[in-house]
Amino acid sequence: MNHHRSSPVGAGKNSHALLRPGALLGILAAVAFAFLGVVMSTQTASAQTADAPSGIQVTGTGTTTLEADRAFVTLGVEATADTVEAARSQAADALDQVISALLAEGLTRDDIPTADFRIQPQYGDPSPQGPVPGSSNGSPQITGFTVTNLVEAQIDDIDRVGEIIDAAVAAGGDLIRVQNIRFAASQQEAAFDQALQSAINDARLTAERVAELTGVDLGAVQYVSVSGSGGTPRPLAGEAGGVGGETPIQPGQLTVSVSVTITYAISGQ
Repeated sequence: MNHHRSSPVGAGKNSHALLRPGALLGILAAVAFAFLGVVMSTQTASAQTADAPSGIQVTGTGTTTLEADRAFVTLGVEATADTVEAARSQAADALDQVISALLAEGLTRDDIPTADFRIQPQYGDPSPQGPVPGSSNGSPQITGFTVTNLVEAQIDDIDRVGEIIDAAVAAGGDLIRVQNIRFAASQQEAAFDQALQSAINDARLTAERVAELTGVDLGAVQYVSVSGSGGTPRPLAGEAGGVGGETPIQPGQLTVSVSVTITYAISGQ
């Protein structure tokens, strides 16, 4: 007896045309992501175009020099002793002598603010008699303490800087420390304004030249960025020493430099 099985409708060579629901969803998702990518790329390109600077951007520099007429000297004392109290007491007594000498030279207490105060332990090799009770075997031992006390003296009479330093050194004796000296000028703000104006003029001349060479008209200022530095000392040529063995100090000149970046619109755009 022959048994015949009936084939499902649509079976045969056309059966591959049917898609499972999961596959159909995958295709739709891929198309959606592709479309989203195109939209995002278009938006990014539009944003970049909108943010792109338009106009003529130039940089100008200006420099001016002026005489230093003020000094700031960081000085003080440093004492080392077996105990903190002994070191502190020695440093306090010595600094009192230094401050008195500075006051005698015409400075006021407002001219002598504290710049630094430190207490530091001093370490030595382990004791040959063995470790100190309560300490780690073989570790460095505290052998004493150092107290540092510094002030920053503002000296407005630039011709007397060396003389005033010598007075402080004599008062502090072997405990005196002179750590740093820097110079300034009372007219430094005016010098900065002068350098700034020079930088702006320099930038304007460059922008006008660019506009002329490219055949466009220069418009209004759209953007300005300013950076500068001031107070860079430059030694003066000439006599370096003082008289009577006085410590020679050369204040020199201060250089103030300014740089500007300016963007000008192109007229008619």
